[in-house]
Amino acid sequence: MPGIPGIIIGRNQHVALGLTNAYGDGQDLYIETIDPNNPNNFLEGELSIPFKTREEILKIKDKSSENGFREEKLTVRSTRRGPVILDPLVSKDKTLSVRWISAEVMKSKVGINGLLTATSVNDIKATLEYATISHHNATFADVNNNLGWQTTGRLPIRKKGKGNIPFMVTSSEDNWIGVVPYSEQPQNYAPSKNWIGNANNYTVSPDYPHHYTNSTGARYRYLRLKELLDNDQITTAEDHWKFQRDDLNILARKFVPLFIKYLENHPKSDFIIKELQDWNFEEKSNSTASLLFNSIYRNLAKLTYQDELGTDLTSQMFNYWYYWQERLETLIVNGDSEWFDDINTKEKEDLQNMIHQATSITMTELEEQLGNNPADWKWGMLHKASFTNPIRRSGFGKDLLGAKSYSMDGSGETLHRARFNFNKPFEVDFMSSLRMVADLNDDEKVMAIMAGGVTGRTFSKYMSNQLDDYFNGTIRYWWFSDEAIKTHSQSNLEIVPTSG
Repeated sequence: MPGIPGIIIGRNQHVALGLTNAYGDGQDLYIETIDPNNPNNFLEGELSIPFKTREEILKIKDKSSENGFREEKLTVRSTRRGPVILDPLVSKDKTLSVRWISAEVMKSKVGINGLLTATSVNDIKATLEYATISHHNATFADVNNNLGWQTTGRLPIRKKGKGNIPFMVTSSEDNWIGVVPYSEQPQNYAPSKNWIGNANNYTVSPDYPHHYTNSTGARYRYLRLKELLDNDQITTAEDHWKFQRDDLNILARKFVPLFIKYLENHPKSDFIIKELQDWNFEEKSNSTASLLFNSIYRNLAKLTYQDELGTDLTSQMFNYWYYWQERLETLIVNGDSEWFDDINTKEKEDLQNMIHQATSITMTELEEQLGNNPADWKWGMLHKASFTNPIRRSGFGKDLLGAKSYSMDGSGETLHRARFNFNKPFEVDFMSSLRMVADLNDDEKVMAIMAGGVTGRTFSKYMSNQLDDYFNGTIRYWWFSDEAIKTHSQSNLEIVPTSG
């Protein structure tokens, strides 16, 4: 975290810690009513209350200014819930304010420094109580074989609603009636199984007494994690390294039999059916079936929603997978949704019609991009991860600063995370930046690799020297003990303060 020394993913001599998003819902939007008799006030029922105002000075980069920056003053208005975020107004008499739980419960400590000196799972639990700013799943272990999982951040207790739509303010009654205590945050310190894990999925049990969130990642990667770990087999650190590169698609395994069933009468389906029947659901970059499945799946999703929502809204929705993906799964498995009917035609379409159309569109698109021989089509031809220097992301000079593209295994549904952009198929737009396995029996090193390198300095060989190994699955060691670092170091960077 910028400005704060230390690490939030890593290990010391006693504990190891991992962190990922938990998507706790700590923000609400409120529809505020402007007092028609006094636009400087807002209404809570019949009560007219003045907006609080403050001035912020924004420093904006501007090449035409003498010092390269210009300053603009911004007047911020606030209600009792939080700052107004929509000026001009929603309508003549309505505007929006936002409320953020962390601004109300933030503590003087950040809840990170204690991680550096923690010697046990209990130490980490005590430290994370102060981590109120953001919602994360922290998973950790200590050398005494204790495991823990703890969510950070804080949650409001809502009297009405679940925060999924803006709350209409009609009185002075506060819709937030409390804060979920740290002791009641989602957590687990005594797992019945010998592992703890999450994959951005919904981790809260059905009997959890508070509302946690409206949006999390789909459960597919977690289900695969369960298949790999929920057994009595002894796994090594090297096994866990392989698990992070596992590219079996649980969703594909569920959908492919349905696709095959509905494709039997499609005029161009023989090749597709054969490829899907022979597929082991591993999304290798040299897989033809993976490309066919993902393309049909994408086009089926577009056909399902686009006629009702329109092109622009559908495109916006597809930018946020967590909103729609598991819902679409339910529609496809049930098979009889009204969403499958194209409202622009007189005929009544069903799921089979949609799959046929999606397949025809897929074949046309892939022929245009990859040629007329489907046997030559491979997932990695289109499913690529591209790396560019932030100084020059496109245009002339991009390649000189280290731009590089890699064909990539996996997808958004695999532990080998490689989510692609639905609106720019099949360009990888989200992947794991760090892979790490910490063996607490090993006092010298961890297995770890960065997608790139360990520095952001342009022209440094360490900016991108781990890329090839990252995509090849090569194990790299980050040496941990002082003696091991000294033995294996190849260079030494010394940073000294300037005098005066």
